[in-house]
Amino acid sequence: MKRKKVLSFSVGFFLLCCTLIGLGISLADSSGEAPSQESFLSTCMHVIDAITFYEDELQNYKYDDECAAYRHIGNTVLEKHNLSNYNCYAKMQKALCKLSYARVETPEGETAEEHADGKGERELREGATEENGTYVEHQREDFPTEGGADTCTRTKDLFISLLRKCTERGYGDTTAHCASLDIEKNVISDGELFCESSFERKKSVQENGGNKSVYVNGYKKGITETLHFEEHQRDDCIGMVNLFNNCSTVRRSVFAGLPLTHCAEQSEKYLCSRRLHKMEDKNYIYTCSDVVVPYLLGASNRGKTYSQMCHDVNGYANLLKNEKNEFLKKKKKIQENVKHIKLTQKLYKITEHIFQALQEEVEKCNPDLLHLFNLLKNVKIVLPKKYMLKLNEITDGMTHLEDAVRKMGYPSLDGDNVEENVLLVNEAKAAIEGFLSLQRGIVLAARQVNEYIRRETTTRGVTTSANGVTARATDSPLGDRASLLSLDELEKLQKMHKRINERVEDYADRRSHSVFQYQNSMMKDFHNDIGKLNGLIEIYTSQISLLIGKGLVA
Repeated sequence: MKRKKVLSFSVGFFLLCCTLIGLGISLADSSGEAPSQESFLSTCMHVIDAITFYEDELQNYKYDDECAAYRHIGNTVLEKHNLSNYNCYAKMQKALCKLSYARVETPEGETAEEHADGKGERELREGATEENGTYVEHQREDFPTEGGADTCTRTKDLFISLLRKCTERGYGDTTAHCASLDIEKNVISDGELFCESSFERKKSVQENGGNKSVYVNGYKKGITETLHFEEHQRDDCIGMVNLFNNCSTVRRSVFAGLPLTHCAEQSEKYLCSRRLHKMEDKNYIYTCSDVVVPYLLGASNRGKTYSQMCHDVNGYANLLKNEKNEFLKKKKKIQENVKHIKLTQKLYKITEHIFQALQEEVEKCNPDLLHLFNLLKNVKIVLPKKYMLKLNEITDGMTHLEDAVRKMGYPSLDGDNVEENVLLVNEAKAAIEGFLSLQRGIVLAARQVNEYIRRETTTRGVTTSANGVTARATDSPLGDRASLLSLDELEKLQKMHKRINERVEDYADRRSHSVFQYQNSMMKDFHNDIGKLNGLIEIYTSQISLLIGKGLVA
């Protein structure tokens, strides 16, 4: 009987190994040399075997939304940028990169899968049980052993039957015994013990032809048959234990939502076509976690088979460059938005300034107009036609001035359209210039009338009291050459002047604080987005540089 060796390692040692595998140690540092194109292709094709082993689970796997932007980035680059928490494949890269799921052929050249690569069975170095730290190691002869394909099939059938019965019925089932099976953890702690000591009892009916009956040609009797793994089945059984244990470990750590029976069902189609090996080659491990896994799993809409992707690593480089270009475009767009907001804020400040300047100019003119209104309140004052025409100019001018300030409006600026904003501010400036030009003409006429009244009242002894009431020492000598401004017209003029001042004051009092607060908040978000995009651009540049450094792309 060929003995198998059982190597027991502590849980801590195995976890330490797994941790080292997961770390982002650069390929150059760990191996001293970059992989060749041929080496990369070999690694990539081996990783396909691992991915297809978990194909059903990976199709339904929900990645963390926060890692989506980094789905094309490998472990080393993420480690370099302190972004290990954003590694989409952190939980699964140990199962995909630390272990190899080699395909094997039957003597007839058939496999349980679509194709086989003729690698044959290698030396089984380690199982995949993390919890108990037990690994099975033995030297294999050519696979399969005596009995050919039927041997593996019979071994698989018994293996699956045992697992299902023990899982469903528990430890108390007398018809099946699964040695060293931990039902709660769903792992086989001792593969050698399981394959040597597990058994299943089945009732069957056997015809005994040696004893005849007078009623029938023979009689049938029920017997209980005990099934166990034969010596020539042990190697296949141990290989199946390793596949099952690895599946269970990955199910708990990565695909936690799957039922306990999943691994027995999922492994069934691979038990005679795959064998598990521990990968010792650091080049393989780092190339897998740094390049192959993010390349094969990160492409959401490939349009190519995994094999085609492995033969076209330039496709990965182009994907990274395209993603980087998209980030650059987004950054440029955001920078333009920030620029537009800053320009818009500058235009808001210009708008505030020109309307405040407008109010200042209006206030400078108010004393002349108010003095005129005060003088005209004395109904005894008469003016020559020349100055009555000046009053008419003032009245008409005030009408146009009120219309101008009403049409002027306060520009409402759009943060997304700088050109339109500039046009609106320029229109407001032009309207203010027109308003001030019209006002200057009105004030000039008012000053002329005020000066005439001052001169005439001084010459003819007209005095004005402190309360604005005018007393005349003598009657006016103007006679038919004078006209009188009615009180109604004066009141109308005063009301127009008041409305104009109120409108100008309203414009001058307007502030953009709330707009600035909103826009400043937007710019803060924009700057944060730019910072994130800068980080992504740097990370994708690092991943491209990694490919170049490995000699995978030019």
